[in-house]
Amino acid sequence: AGYSPPGWTPGAKGAATAGMTLGEAVKSKYFYLLWAMLFINVTAGMAIISQASPMAQELMSAGMSAAEKAAKAGLILGIFSIFNGIGRLFWASLSDKIGRRTVFTILFASQAVVFYLLATTTNLTMFIIYCCYIYLCLGGGFATMPAYAADIYGTKFVGRIYGWKLTAWSAAGVVGPMLFAQIRQSSGNYQQALFITAVALAVALILPVLAAPPQEQQPDKAA
Repeated sequence: AGYSPPGWTPGAKGAATAGMTLGEAVKSKYFYLLWAMLFINVTAGMAIISQASPMAQELMSAGMSAAEKAAKAGLILGIFSIFNGIGRLFWASLSDKIGRRTVFTILFASQAVVFYLLATTTNLTMFIIYCCYIYLCLGGGFATMPAYAADIYGTKFVGRIYGWKLTAWSAAGVVGPMLFAQIRQSSGNYQQALFITAVALAVALILPVLAAPPQEQQPDKAA
């Protein structure tokens, strides 16, 4: 105990643990910006999760029985789940290289395009490809947000802060499927709901712009 290797100097005390408390975080704009980012990304993904099976079955051959369609849809949903897991690894790793804000900008912009394309396709293969990408982004947003929160709040209290931020996930899990189903019921098709989701994702592009970590907003005075 107390031994220090030659040439080793301890880092600044608290450098890895300093940060906002939960009370300070809730009073900052970042709490609500990041909450909204997580909410919108999850809402889009959960909306597809809730309706992926019936949407896929509508695109299947009319000659298939209901049981065959259900079995095939189950297999397709299994594939989607794999991409959800891959997305958590891919986007989180990419965010270490290009930044969290850049990742969320890509997530929102690309999904806006994909949801628009999804609304226009009648091809089952393209439907599967588009949904795989949406699942990739769903997992990616969820996995990248903890690091984004740590960048802004510091690491000391980030667990507690992020726990509260996960209310966005819970809310999206209710709101996304419910709104999607209601729009589907009122319009008689999925296209309108998909177009609305695309627009919401496009509008959400402003959120990463506003949620720049403090260190990115202030130039280094020591430079």
